[in-house]
Amino acid sequence: MPKTMKEKRKLVTEYKIWASGVIGSLKMIAGTTGTVWQNIYGEVISSTLFAIAMLIVHRHWYKLEFKIVSHQLLFIPVSFLLVFRCSNSYARYWEGRGLLGQLTFCTREINTKCVCYTTDKILASNIKRLSLCCMYLITLTVQTYWDKLSDSDFSYDYSKVEDLLTKKEWDHLTSLKSGQPLFVLMILRRYIAEASSRQVLTPLQGYEINQDISTLHTTWNAMLKITSTPLPYPWMHLTKVVLYLFVYSMVFPVISVLDWVGVPFIVVISFMLFGLAAIGQEMEDPFGDDVNDFDLSKIENNVVIDVENLFRKESEPQNNAPVQQPDPYAYRLMNDTSQTSWGVSSDERTIL
Repeated sequence: MPKTMKEKRKLVTEYKIWASGVIGSLKMIAGTTGTVWQNIYGEVISSTLFAIAMLIVHRHWYKLEFKIVSHQLLFIPVSFLLVFRCSNSYARYWEGRGLLGQLTFCTREINTKCVCYTTDKILASNIKRLSLCCMYLITLTVQTYWDKLSDSDFSYDYSKVEDLLTKKEWDHLTSLKSGQPLFVLMILRRYIAEASSRQVLTPLQGYEINQDISTLHTTWNAMLKITSTPLPYPWMHLTKVVLYLFVYSMVFPVISVLDWVGVPFIVVISFMLFGLAAIGQEMEDPFGDDVNDFDLSKIENNVVIDVENLFRKESEPQNNAPVQQPDPYAYRLMNDTSQTSWGVSSDERTIL
């Protein structure tokens, strides 16, 4: 059995690969890692025991006489509440994945522009370390949001960013109670402003990098919105109450009509309904540390590798690199005043 989170996520990935064949599908069905079973087995077992108890009462003490048709009235509100919960949670899950893609894109984009726009090694080094530090802090604050609220003695694990900051920056960061990514974004903006004032970067280049920094800030806010805004409590409470009422009251008409055959029927129905509720709850916050949440460490490592490759000396053009010859046809078009930028005459463009 897998013990670490990395082993569990690897097993879940293998389940997805196996699911294409019959044997793989059976292995996936028999597995429990990453499934809803670990969260709902208590409800399924309790509803099954209640069904067995009602079966004994029905056979030996009191004859149960209920019609399934009357119980179907509860099915409409239960289905509506569960479908809304799952669809809303998946929308948050998908939005979270898009925000992670935006976070990694902006981090890569800032460093790519830095490599292309300037040869100042000090500026490039500062932008590199601060952009990576900001990425780490954004994922850290989002992933530990609820831990911080529930534990008054909570403290952030800054081990990933300690080597990326100067002594003065580190002291100021550790003294902050909140807004850690905002502090790093401010320093990053100061470096860009200073480079623009020294004309190391042109105003347009500084503006483009500042746009990526603004996008990082927007992404952080959007990720915090998903994490800090769960489904309203009255909705969750109503869903739980109606779900429990439906499952446990369903025992009476099912046992009354199907007798002992109704027990496995109760097991299947309770597994399906409680499972749907658990899926909605698990997908609601995709930035946590559960098996099915996004593997933030893996995403961070991929970005770090990409950024490091950008700054490798091997990525610089070599002196003996072949020089591309100009296209004579394109040169003729650029110098022919009778041609437009599309390569057609003005008369032809009018016709088009």
